[in-house]
Amino acid sequence: MLAIVLWTLVCFSTGQADEYTAGIEHWRQQRLAALTAEEGFLSLTGLYWLREGKNTFGSAEGNDLIFPDGAPSHMGSFTLQGDRVSALITASGVTRLDTAGVEQPVQMLDFTDLQNADPPALRFRSLRFYPIERDGRYGVRLKDTQSPTRLDFAGIPSFDADPAWRIEGHFAPFAEPRSINVPSIIGTVSQTPWPGNVVFSVEGKEYRLAVFGEASDAQFFVVFGDKSNGQETYGGGRFLIVDHHADGRATIDFNKAYSPPCAFTPYATCPLPPEQNRLDLYVQAGEQYSGDH
Repeated sequence: MLAIVLWTLVCFSTGQADEYTAGIEHWRQQRLAALTAEEGFLSLTGLYWLREGKNTFGSAEGNDLIFPDGAPSHMGSFTLQGDRVSALITASGVTRLDTAGVEQPVQMLDFTDLQNADPPALRFRSLRFYPIERDGRYGVRLKDTQSPTRLDFAGIPSFDADPAWRIEGHFAPFAEPRSINVPSIIGTVSQTPWPGNVVFSVEGKEYRLAVFGEASDAQFFVVFGDKSNGQETYGGGRFLIVDHHADGRATIDFNKAYSPPCAFTPYATCPLPPEQNRLDLYVQAGEQYSGDH
């Protein structure tokens, strides 16, 4: 890291370094607030895959989807027909927020466009649930705003912020956009838009990361792995947002590398690093992981 350290001393005065560290701390506070929000990923308590046809749900043992104690014994059913999901709610007290943010009772719903976005959640007391689509598989995601995982969360361990890991590279677009196969923790593979790579150097060695999105995007999403995975960081890799500037520069700030939802809950459906993004580099920056790797 000597070359990076020397670069940092040239580019950052003490005041700039302090300002940068404060900025990273602010980013981390925002990250923690999102993770621990009422319907953040720490509230995830269930993931139920749907079979074709009718799928009953509720807390009673005879249901196809067994919700936790405290839910009504029989709440209704989700029906999967091809790529369409509908819901019939038979229990009282199930609501959904309308466009004005007011809770309204729900009886029948058809869910469309699940491939592009998760729908607003159905609500019962502290429970939030809704259908999802992941690479052609359909399921129901369950959250509980009173989940002990959320309420008892102790925080996210991280490496000390180090300006040396904020690296300026450049974006190398393809002549024609491509797609890249991105595996997931649930065993599926999705074809994701791949406009090119960000190219950067560490101690004189060049590295590349495949970015997801469109070539014109001001920010790219990256799923990457490095030699710290399974040691000090999550074994399934980490996520990163790369800033793409109008002049072609790309800012890769590994201090903002963050663990995927799967590091905090077994009910998430996270992408894994594609082969192109497994760096032969030990990135001692960003979020760490203290759980079971």
